Amino acid sequence: GAFVSGATAEKTTFADLAKDFEKDFAPHHYRGKAWKFKLAALRARLDSYGLVAITPPVVAKYRDDRLRDSDLRYKKDLTKAPRVSPATVKSEIDLLSKILDVAQKEFGIALPAGNPVLGVRKPKTGKARDRRLNAEEWTRLVDECQRSQNPWLSPALTLAVETAMRQGELLSLEWQNIDKKRRLALLLNPKLIKTEEPRAVPLSSAAMAALESLPK
Repeated sequence: GAFVSGATAEKTTFADLAKDFEKDFAPHHYRGKAWKFKLAALRARLDSYGLVAITPPVVAKYRDDRLRDSDLRYKKDLTKAPRVSPATVKSEIDLLSKILDVAQKEFGIALPAGNPVLGVRKPKTGKARDRRLNAEEWTRLVDECQRSQNPWLSPALTLAVETAMRQGELLSLEWQNIDKKRRLALLLNPKLIKTEEPRAVPLSSAAMAALESLPK
């Protein structure tokens, strides 16, 4: 076969590659910020590695170490925090694989042994969530929210169900974002939207009634 030089991969660290990926590739192919958190987790353990040194055993060790890490999103008490989920670790390893593919296909960095992630077992993720409230549970939830002394709670529940907006999107709404004539909620601030793309959310009759019930 043809000789493949590993010279560039030997002198290029993962830190170098991550910077180029973050600057030249990711902004044009990814939305939101989730990939940034995954990249930060990868860099925390792999930055000092040369690309040729990222072998299947190194990737496997990364997988096992991450599965033992505490989930830093648990702010109350890290000593009682749950472990990082298998789904999170799998998504990080998938991103690592993508970055190494980009190195070869977009940046011209040959990896003589190929992509090391391909030979590593990925964590098994749980089954997709399909649990829904039954009619009795839904009635109980609505009743409790209506009995609450917080006047925002019941309308918030109605709006969440009727619009499928995320919590941050709902809580960022202002009256100037509501177009009553066209029955639309306008999400305009990209920093508060998961996809970072402004959009208009249709408002049903129930959603409009919930908005009209709010204190002003």
